[in-house]
Amino acid sequence: MELIESRSQAWKNSKHSQQWPNTLKTYVYPSIGNLPVEQVTTEHVLAILQPIWSTKTETARRVQGRIASVIDYYNTKTNRSADNPARWKGRLSYLLSKPDRVHRTKHHPAMDFRALPEFFSRLAQQKATSALALRLLILTALRTTEVRAARWDEFDLDEGLWSLPASRMKANELHVVALSDAASDLLRQIPRHSDYLFPSNSGSGQPNMSESSMLLLLRRMGMSNLTVHGFRSTFRDWAGETTDFASRTIEYALAHQLADKSEASYARGTHLAKRRDLMNAWGGYCLSGINSEHVERAGDD
Repeated sequence: MELIESRSQAWKNSKHSQQWPNTLKTYVYPSIGNLPVEQVTTEHVLAILQPIWSTKTETARRVQGRIASVIDYYNTKTNRSADNPARWKGRLSYLLSKPDRVHRTKHHPAMDFRALPEFFSRLAQQKATSALALRLLILTALRTTEVRAARWDEFDLDEGLWSLPASRMKANELHVVALSDAASDLLRQIPRHSDYLFPSNSGSGQPNMSESSMLLLLRRMGMSNLTVHGFRSTFRDWAGETTDFASRTIEYALAHQLADKSEASYARGTHLAKRRDLMNAWGGYCLSGINSEHVERAGDD
């Protein structure tokens, strides 16, 4: 409250003086209101912000700024030199999406992760090439365009890696997928008739799978309420709600980029083993509803 009182004279209207305590009472005090400032960690701050970061982005941004200001005020007043766990630049910027990007994000209808194993079991019984592509997309948490134009020379199955060049990625950055055992097994089922995993039947050697192919498959399976892109959200929800993997590891698996390029370059390498563990856990979860005798081998549309 001392910080609010010290700033109140500079505010032009009473609205600002009311917003500060109201947001703290609503979002901060229930979690860390009784916690000494020196015991507040980044994990505490993320626990407050993550539930509202994509749904109430502007509010979440203000809450983050106010927590950081309170901690800065305390550190200054007490001559404490400790780092600020709520600081955006160089800390939370690595763990949360930029607010302006979140605000523009279109939310795609997604499957509840609890329904995924049963759906994946049904999907594995589909013989269409689009079903193979959709299984690979789900297992790798990639985007439609990244899967449908996949080339065999991007894969190292011995090392369990899929290296997608910057030219094929949304963020124009190289992305290395740590392939799960389930994804590697699926890739070994796909016959190699071309440089591409899913080539044109015309013999041109070019990828032929349309943007809507996997979406049409979902509709044929009675899932017209879903989008293909939504499976990335399904993966994110599963990882965030049921595992102990760090948020940063999950974001790397989704090919979300860090603001600091040097940090991003370092982190891609150091998190590869952790991402492999994450993707193996995800692959195991996807396959948990499958009766192995029903799993179809590679087929054609």
